[in-house]
Amino acid sequence: MQPVPEHIDELIACCLAGDASAAQLEELEQWKLADPLHAKYYDQCALIFSSATASVKDYNTDAAWKKVQGKMQDSSVKQLPVPVSFEWKQVLRIAAVLLMVAGIGWWINNLQSPAELVAVISEDKVLHDTLSDGSTIDLNKKSSLSYSSDFGKKHRRVQLKGEAFFNVRHDDALPFVVETKGVLIKDIGTAFNVFAPEDSSIVRVSVEEGTVHFFVEGSAGVMLEKGQAAEYNSATGVITRLANMNPAESAYRNGILRFNNAHLSEVAVALQKLYGVPVGMESGLEDCLITVTFTNESLETVLNIIAETLNLQYVREENRILLKGSGCRN
Repeated sequence: MQPVPEHIDELIACCLAGDASAAQLEELEQWKLADPLHAKYYDQCALIFSSATASVKDYNTDAAWKKVQGKMQDSSVKQLPVPVSFEWKQVLRIAAVLLMVAGIGWWINNLQSPAELVAVISEDKVLHDTLSDGSTIDLNKKSSLSYSSDFGKKHRRVQLKGEAFFNVRHDDALPFVVETKGVLIKDIGTAFNVFAPEDSSIVRVSVEEGTVHFFVEGSAGVMLEKGQAAEYNSATGVITRLANMNPAESAYRNGILRFNNAHLSEVAVALQKLYGVPVGMESGLEDCLITVTFTNESLETVLNIIAETLNLQYVREENRILLKGSGCRN
């Protein structure tokens, strides 16, 4: 939008004071219709003017002027002496011009350069991105991250759909906040994973380094430190601490699966998440324990090693893998 012509402020002031001619009203209307930001500017001027004069009854000139003086003082506008012989319309017209001048800073900061929405979207592969503040993200498949173009200037707030790993560059003055499904995750110098699939009411946060504040606006929430995790149920609004963080939670980032005395049920969940194939097991095998690390191995290799280690077998049944066996070799 082009700079506001000087006479427009005076034109708006006439209209707000009820002292505009039909031609002036038409000129202002055409100016407002020419650009959506013109209309926003007018609305802001009207709001400033209204707030200054709302409590003035019966158009009492002295009261109106004192009210306006108070507003001008709050807006760092030089005070002027109280006029003695002005009619109320004249006073309000001058007030409108002065108050609008006081609001120009607001206009420059908030309307002339409206923030745009920036979106990072992954489809069939994991995306790695570095934000303008130096923080890095790994965005899992079928996920998206959005934030305004003024990110890093006045705020560091992002919206997540799906799953992402955040390695945040800490800044006390500008906290890094992730918003998803009505819950907030606030960085306190850390690296963490947020799992928030669109087809589930669950949001899970797992902290690999540092500390995060996991909360709903207006509630205390929980503080999570390295190695800790918690889940939020958007259906109930409840945050629950988990006994342990799954070390393979963010394996999608680098293909590394680390299991340390992990239950086979946890391993199955991690395999399904990484390879996209459901993994089930016969009853009684859920608590089998295994310690092993896989680095970018094929699903076939991983299944063969697990089966050999625990004295199990696996079969493919339609769209899933089934682990079978009479017991575990632990």
